[in-house]
Amino acid sequence: MNLKIMLLITSFTIFQKVICKNDNPKVVVLITIDQFPNYYLEKFKDDFGKNGFNFLIENGTYFSNANFEHIFNETAPGHTAISTGTYGNKNGIITNEWFDKQSKKIIYCVEDDSHKVFNTSHKRSPKNLETYTIGDMLKLNSNFKSKVISISGKDRSAILTAGKFGDAAYWISDSIITTSNYYLNSLPNWVTEFNNNKKINSYIDSVWTKLLDDKKYLEYGSDNISYENIQNQTDNIFPHKIKIYEEQKFSKNNYRNFLGSPFSSEIIFEFSKKILENENFGKDNFTDLLFINLSANDYIGHKYGPNSYEVMDITIRTDKMIEMFLNYLEKKFGLENIILILTSDHGVAGAPEYIQEKVPNSNVRRVSENEIQNYCESILKNYFQVNNENFIDTAISNNIYLSTSTIQKYNLEISNVENILKESLKNYFPIADVLTENEMQNYNSSQFYEHIKRSYFKGRSGNLIYILKPYFIETTQITATHGMPYKYDSNVPIIFFGKQIQKKKSDERCSPIDIAATLSSLLGITMPPNCEGKILDIKKN
Repeated sequence: MNLKIMLLITSFTIFQKVICKNDNPKVVVLITIDQFPNYYLEKFKDDFGKNGFNFLIENGTYFSNANFEHIFNETAPGHTAISTGTYGNKNGIITNEWFDKQSKKIIYCVEDDSHKVFNTSHKRSPKNLETYTIGDMLKLNSNFKSKVISISGKDRSAILTAGKFGDAAYWISDSIITTSNYYLNSLPNWVTEFNNNKKINSYIDSVWTKLLDDKKYLEYGSDNISYENIQNQTDNIFPHKIKIYEEQKFSKNNYRNFLGSPFSSEIIFEFSKKILENENFGKDNFTDLLFINLSANDYIGHKYGPNSYEVMDITIRTDKMIEMFLNYLEKKFGLENIILILTSDHGVAGAPEYIQEKVPNSNVRRVSENEIQNYCESILKNYFQVNNENFIDTAISNNIYLSTSTIQKYNLEISNVENILKESLKNYFPIADVLTENEMQNYNSSQFYEHIKRSYFKGRSGNLIYILKPYFIETTQITATHGMPYKYDSNVPIIFFGKQIQKKKSDERCSPIDIAATLSSLLGITMPPNCEGKILDIKKN
């Protein structure tokens, strides 16, 4: 026999013995709650039950000082940081969307013209992901025997956790759950059956009511707040009837009303059970990985704000859903045979009106979506005395993209244009800091330099990146949002629970990128390429 083949067989045999260790969990479940700042766990603690969040905190390792250390605390960058152990400068997912300088088009982070989504007109894949996930490594290290599947209310959350080698990334699309033909040639029969049962449409005309007694909510003020749900102020108090609109002014998704309710989380957990049952999770010696991404919390937080009755209610309901899911996992696998990780992709800033209501002279406000771009345009046109050309292609997700054609037409140095604009923006009231592309690639003494550098990806990032002052939010269409490097957006919980894991609470400063490194260590597999996370001290001695 060829010596190389003999060595390969020997290596693979040793490799399989490592992967099939008896002390490895049968199943890993990684739950990411979209828009869930760490302080929610303390704020609503007394209203949680004993066997949801509080059970995981008391019986696992809970890190309360976990912080994303990039600038753009959004859904896509957050989920990708969790799954890859890297930030946007390495994984390419700098924001939910960016401007392509060549095509002059806005690029959605998971769009891909080559891969169609079943039963929709969308096209999606992990094409824009420039590295690999913890799930990809699990597939590689198990000779593709491990199952890796994700489920989410959003396509980007599902795809950017399932990664390049995942068996499937499922998400809610209107009245169905679907995936892309990047992962599968067709929807499995059990998914088709789930959709044919019209589970999502069964919630039409359902009513979302408060879970607790009214007096519990009254501790947080009134339910009828003028700045809540600024898209549709006729629907800003309980109860909320779930209606499916044929046309919504502020939404491309006609089922957003359903997605922004606790009922979508119920669907996510129900479908998660179907995955575990129909995909034979935990049936062999190879650890399987399920990503569960709860999107309802984000939709509700945006619509009503973090100080609303609705956010309080969905948080308490999420606690109860996690309790029920833990009970299910115990019956199906035994809790000694699983690892469960709970975290979030980002926090939330809240509505500036809330602060102004309490302290009327506060220097906080909304910045209209076009205000920054219009300001930049006027500065450069005035400076160069050019009125018939645009200097700005677009300003999106705190990135300002200069028009190279205009700059070349007037024989200007792009670095000079960047610096002129930067100096003006530094004195513009909503702006806390701004860096040019040259500064992003080199050293700068800005207090936010490291955060911005981690979110800079050459060819995708703008010519300038700016940071708003605390509690300034760049939206006029939703009540509350996120995206800045401040604690309210960056500080999220990390909880590890399992037989191998210590019971402790830690205030050690860490980051969600440490999840991929730590889980790799627990499973004895290779870390994702470029993984910058550290291995957290969670394992029992």
